[in-house]
Amino acid sequence: MENKRIFEILVQALSNFRQKPREYSGRGMFGAKCIGVECSNPAAMQCTIFQSCLKMIMRGELTLDDANDFVQALKDVSYDQLGREMILYWPSIEWIEGIIADEEYEDV
Repeated sequence: MENKRIFEILVQALSNFRQKPREYSGRGMFGAKCIGVECSNPAAMQCTIFQSCLKMIMRGELTLDDANDFVQALKDVSYDQLGREMILYWPSIEWIEGIIADEEYEDV
């Protein structure tokens, strides 16, 4: 599955639970930007993403094959400390400009 489709699924999975994805460049990425999400509990955030993925399958928005490819892509996850919060990010899922509309998250 191509990066854009994985990115779109992750954005949808996060927005289903009113979580705002952001661009991030983690340690050792040398300025490359990937998708990330700020959270206080990375394990709980991953469970939320998987729960959202299951709901997308049940609603017919995601095929089982796409879900499998998506879950495989999520295995390459990293965490960084951001003061009191943490960021969960996926170095292999390149950030794509223009897919996320900021007005979707004005009250988040």
